[in-house]
Amino acid sequence: MVAYYSGLRLRFGDGDFGDKVDRYRQVSDRVRDRWVVQAKTVPAGRVEVDLRFQDKVIVREGR
Repeated sequence: MVAYYSGLRLRFGDGDFGDKVDRYRQVSDRVRDRWVVQAKTVPAGRVEVDLRFQDKVIVREGR
């Protein structure tokens, strides 16, 4: 599953949704802060948060 929200892309793989949300919450403040800074400097920039993998949160910028 892939969800988009105002330039933020969230990727969810198989597994317990609650676990993925918990992992995202651990980094959400940092992702949001960087996303806001990036939006001011590069309006077309994108942020992708990938939660498909066990014990990982992957954040990609500028895609």
